[in-house]
Amino acid sequence: MLKGNRIVLASDVIKHIRKHWKRALIIALIITVLYAAYTFIDDVRKVRAQAAADEAAKQVKVEDFTEEELTDVQNAIDAYNLLQDTQTYHDNSYIMKVDPYAVNQVVINFRVEMDSSKLPADQVGQEANLAGVLRNEYVAYINKSDLGTDVAERIGVDPQYITEIIAVENEGNIGFNIYLRGIDLVPDFEDSVKICLNKFTKELENGDYYAHSLTVNNEYEATVRIDDYYNRQRNSINEINGCTNNVTNFIKKMTPEQVAYYNAETGSNEVGYDQESGEEIEKYESVGISGLIKKDIIGVIIGIVLAVLIELFIYMYSKKVVTESDFTIAMGMVLLGDNSSEDNKNVVISKIRNICKQNSIKKLALISTEEDILKTDLVDSIKETLNNNEISVSVSADILKNADKIDEVLDASAVVLIEGVGKSVLNKVNEEAEFIEDYKLNLLGVVNCEA
Repeated sequence: MLKGNRIVLASDVIKHIRKHWKRALIIALIITVLYAAYTFIDDVRKVRAQAAADEAAKQVKVEDFTEEELTDVQNAIDAYNLLQDTQTYHDNSYIMKVDPYAVNQVVINFRVEMDSSKLPADQVGQEANLAGVLRNEYVAYINKSDLGTDVAERIGVDPQYITEIIAVENEGNIGFNIYLRGIDLVPDFEDSVKICLNKFTKELENGDYYAHSLTVNNEYEATVRIDDYYNRQRNSINEINGCTNNVTNFIKKMTPEQVAYYNAETGSNEVGYDQESGEEIEKYESVGISGLIKKDIIGVIIGIVLAVLIELFIYMYSKKVVTESDFTIAMGMVLLGDNSSEDNKNVVISKIRNICKQNSIKKLALISTEEDILKTDLVDSIKETLNNNEISVSVSADILKNADKIDEVLDASAVVLIEGVGKSVLNKVNEEAEFIEDYKLNLLGVVNCEA
């Protein structure tokens, strides 16, 4: 016999929880509600504290800064603006978007041709010289970025992104080549260039230059490698990284008041750094409804787990008998059955009657630690059945406190315990079992009797 040491079986724990599911559910609900309330209150408290801190920082005035502090924060703002400009260029420049080892370009060869019929008599025969002068005007128009600006205005982009992908070179005395790079990235690039050049032709004719035409002599596409584009891409990334580091370094040295002023001037949302630890200050933001719902789900899980653990604790440390295994495994008794149904009750009576017949038992003691249990119909039925079979039955409760009852039990040929899960106290049942063992009584088994 194991002297009442409770053995925890998973199956018994599950049965225990199923039996007390309402209590477990209430525990889980209480824990879930408390957890949800805590997370909500905590979120509101932190949001208010953060808002108060932000508002306090915003109240600072420029006049409150020392000259050094004002210089530091202005340097940070300048670094931020430079970073934004650098990032904007990197994000929008066509040079940053092309593959420098496979740049698609179109080369157009233009020629300037004079209209001799509209020349003054003294200029006839000077067509080549006049065309060369006009060619130089076109080249200057392109080199001064005026062509790129006109094209950019036509297609709706910043001029710098167009002018940097247009190049020009002289070709003979009256011709020039235009190089349009990244042609696959710029919408209507080639057509816009030709339209703008034709418009410039009319401007020249309306000015001091003679009638002429700008014709396309040759045109072809090519894929070329441009090392300068690769270098510019790499330098742009390095500039962004450098600007980012500069901004971070400035912010690390600023007080919360300086950071608040910096944010107001730049539209940023920096939180600053702790001047002692150097760690970034965490700015709290509300988790929102979705975040609270997620935490509530966690609360449900925690509630269920804790409810199960609490029921397990109750099971393990309950003073009362919690499962039939407390009788069978912990105390090594034979379970004769229970009275949960009429059929089960009849089985118990039949087992006791037959055991008594097989062992020629004429005196049987039914004992229990709980007097109420002995007042059930099952006990009356056992007693009646055995009496009809000429077996004397005594019924005794709490025998260890009554000398007469002890004598009555010791005088019996065998003993049956009538105890109840959830009713009988484990220690008292264990003392009862030890008494039976010490006096070497014939214990037929135990009946789980629900009062």
